[in-house]
Amino acid sequence: MDGISSSALNRSLTLAEQKWQPAACPSVSLKPYNLSDAELQDAESALGFALEDRCTIEVNLPKVRQYADSDTYVVDVNRVRQIWACTVIVHEVGHLAGYRDPVGAIIRDSSGNPELDDFSGEPLRDPRHSPNPHSVMYPYLRYTYPPCRKLFKATKAGAHLKPDAATRERRRRG
Repeated sequence: MDGISSSALNRSLTLAEQKWQPAACPSVSLKPYNLSDAELQDAESALGFALEDRCTIEVNLPKVRQYADSDTYVVDVNRVRQIWACTVIVHEVGHLAGYRDPVGAIIRDSSGNPELDDFSGEPLRDPRHSPNPHSVMYPYLRYTYPPCRKLFKATKAGAHLKPDAATRERRRRG
């Protein structure tokens, strides 16, 4: 699953349900990404989406992997992939919980330019997303969600390496 285990996905889903507690969804299911389920104009590039009427989220794991692998200074590739998948899961469960922001994020076109209201000329806003780029509900995720980083802790560097005979002898002598 693109370096992201079922166990990691389930742990992420549990974290997301604990954060948002979506009242309309007693149980949230996680499905593989299906482009035909998406209603978005940018569905091919989306990291995931929520199917609110089915209490289901779909995560585009190949796109999440690609996103995670572009992270700077990646030391533990699988951990970074798990953290990004977790962040997307938390974001999508936020939609199932009915997240709304009074200001809303500016809607952007495929070139990144704000879409403007035909009448007022003001940028159109999406109340389902936060205008704060540090929020897990920002529409164009830039940062991983801190509780996801805690959920998938870094392993001690070199902990998987076994010492050679000379090192063991040095340690024994003390």
